Amino acid sequence: MLWWISVLLLAWSTHIFSSDFVVNRIIGSVTYNNNFSLHEGDKIIAPGTLTTSDKSLAVLFGKEGTITVGPNSQIHLNEKRKNEPTLLQLLKGIVRGQITGKENNNYKLYLQTRSASLGVRGTDFVVVYNDQNHITSNLTLNGKVAFFKKKDKHILESLREDFDKTGEIKDHETEMNLIEDELADYKTVLIDQGKFSGAYPTYDLPLNPIYISPKQAEILSTDQSLGVTTTKHSSTIINPTMKHFQLTNKNLIPEPAESINEERLLNGPSATLDKNSIRQGGLLDMNTGIYIMPPQGATFNEKNNTYELPPQYGGIDSQTGQYRPPENIKLDPLKGFVKIENNQEIPIDSFSKSVSKLFDKYKNLTRVDIYTDARYFYSLKTYEDYYGEIKNISNAESMIFNFAGKLGRYIYSNKRYLHYLKAGMEMIYHNRQREPSIQRNDRVVATYGYELHRKHNFLKRDARLIFDLNFENIYQDYKSEERWDFYTESVSGTVLERLKTTRFHQIDLGIKLSAYHGYADQNHGNIHEAFIKNKLTPNLPWEIEFNYSFKNRTIKQFNNEFAISKVDFSLTRLSLVRKTNISYLGSFFWSDSKKKEEFDKGFTYLHKLELTRKKGEYLRLNCFYSYMRNIAEGIGAHRSFIQQMWGGGLSFIF
Repeated sequence: MLWWISVLLLAWSTHIFSSDFVVNRIIGSVTYNNNFSLHEGDKIIAPGTLTTSDKSLAVLFGKEGTITVGPNSQIHLNEKRKNEPTLLQLLKGIVRGQITGKENNNYKLYLQTRSASLGVRGTDFVVVYNDQNHITSNLTLNGKVAFFKKKDKHILESLREDFDKTGEIKDHETEMNLIEDELADYKTVLIDQGKFSGAYPTYDLPLNPIYISPKQAEILSTDQSLGVTTTKHSSTIINPTMKHFQLTNKNLIPEPAESINEERLLNGPSATLDKNSIRQGGLLDMNTGIYIMPPQGATFNEKNNTYELPPQYGGIDSQTGQYRPPENIKLDPLKGFVKIENNQEIPIDSFSKSVSKLFDKYKNLTRVDIYTDARYFYSLKTYEDYYGEIKNISNAESMIFNFAGKLGRYIYSNKRYLHYLKAGMEMIYHNRQREPSIQRNDRVVATYGYELHRKHNFLKRDARLIFDLNFENIYQDYKSEERWDFYTESVSGTVLERLKTTRFHQIDLGIKLSAYHGYADQNHGNIHEAFIKNKLTPNLPWEIEFNYSFKNRTIKQFNNEFAISKVDFSLTRLSLVRKTNISYLGSFFWSDSKKKEEFDKGFTYLHKLELTRKKGEYLRLNCFYSYMRNIAEGIGAHRSFIQQMWGGGLSFIF
């Protein structure tokens, strides 16, 4: 009796918590979970992964509507829970969704790729995701689709999680929360009927939705084959013209322009471009996800507000609407247009540099991280920060060169664990012409360490527990003997829990224990630190951080202790102008000594303004100004000084 009850309960739970699809049509070879060949009439129980081969097609019918999976595609069907939207993850290829129902405030379907998240209500749409260039493109044929482009750093992180892939899928509730947070973000765009948008590398936002060729949109709307057909059709030239245009890759992934004045001069005041200067009326390639934009100077059709793509850029299949490149030309997902000569592919020209570099980064992703930062700035005063204590203040003005480099190696990385080795070096060099005594603050810092990340969930959101072990050696000119001398060394261990409490708020809670040893044998001690970091990302182009730390440093040499408290506040305006951020940092810290000393109490505040511009995928240019004031007092002594610095530099991130 108990056995039968268990069977009934299992059947009931499977019915409630699974996503059922019926295979309505099959062309070619289609498998489920790499084991079962699907046939018409089969019933699919989620979760599982459906894979189609070349020239294959699968049409699935569910209560949400019809899902058509095109050739060379792979899609993961997540478990379906009551009163929740269906969740699909397109791992590669092309999918068409014809979702029934009215357009209301509730999504009926979520679709996720590595580079984008989509929310669908009552809609007819086509999504292409190319797993080589990681472009996601969406064309809405009817209704509206909400479209969010993931950050490039998140795409790279997900690629690294495949280094040591163990096949696990993220927790369902965590994945659903992530998509809901993304679609509620201010960067999400709504793609209306007949319009296209894409998640393109190096773009911070999805493309502003634009109209593709009306002819291609019309054919794709009526054709259900997604290019899978046994009949060869003719290629249709969209806009025959006598004017000759040079075929170039610059019209595949165009760089956003700063203004549209040049375009208006060429085509008159009625010519309209989106905010990224993407010309409407081009063709969407359903294999690479690339949008072929009409070239500069193309004829502008005022009737439908689109440009006409010249025949030198290809046409479409007259029956399926699929893009067809010009004769002897191939559209490669990583190289763009290439010419076929003697069975060899010859690139016509390159993509925009920033995009092609990121393609190479995706394709040749390694386990190594490289970061360098170089700055040159002017300082009215110099001083030494000795584990939170300000010492050796010089009133001399100085030019300072600061160089830092870091190298990291992913030993093991998947969706659950990350093991990471790291090493770094920093050099600080002062101009010595005015006061040679400041050379004691010249230093070289060498660091090396290891991190372990344990990824998990908290309140149905991503979280991670981080263990960080770090070693540091400092060499400095403290003896003023024109040579580098050993100064201090330290070892530290940090335990940090990183939580995302809401889609707007991330918090870090941690403790750090350190032991240091100075240039004199008796100059050593311990540092105990607790800290909390808060990061707010409201649904606006702003980032806010508020941090607090308390540090207790013991000094064995003098049997003394220093208590140091610090509060940081930062405010960043993202994309003040294109790819340029401006940020303000306010820092306040105060110290108190257990014993009475020359300077046993101190208070310092710092204000810093910084402008950072992203140049391509790897470079960051910056300039800054900072103002710091320190006040200290002790046994019969009082000290007050002001330091101002301004300068700039660049960072290289790989």
